[in-house]
Amino acid sequence: MPIKKPESIPAKADESPSMRWGVGKRMTFLEARLFWDGEVSRGELMERFGVSLGQASADIARYIALAPDNISYDKRRKRYVPTDKFATVFDKPDASRYLSELHARQAGLLFDSFATVNDLPPADLVPVPSRPVNADILRTIIQAIKQRQRLDIRYQSFTQP
Repeated sequence: MPIKKPESIPAKADESPSMRWGVGKRMTFLEARLFWDGEVSRGELMERFGVSLGQASADIARYIALAPDNISYDKRRKRYVPTDKFATVFDKPDASRYLSELHARQAGLLFDSFATVNDLPPADLVPVPSRPVNADILRTIIQAIKQRQRLDIRYQSFTQP
């Protein structure tokens, strides 16, 4: 997914002089849930940040105003979901950060209430890869695990053609 950076939106939420730190953190959290979990609700904002229903609604309305092509409401699921045009605005998705959070939660070092991602797939602790992992590929794998879908994978050896 590309990152779009309109003139009025900072590269990171906490860099904006016009957006308070707490609001920026909620925007970044909302966007991370859309990217990694494929959905977000007002209740998640309320639980994570201790804000009222009205504040959670205002935060979602603010995000919609900043990135109208990113989010839509799924009436059937009663949750906000990313659109086909979704592109991050506040922070570039980082596969290493996601995997570190997964590792910390599996090891009992991070409580669910402090996690950025809500619905982590079942996992076991493995060494962190020494090479970069593409965030879009990791997200596809995670969604396939959550939705119990088949993945077709072609292995390419680094040592043999």
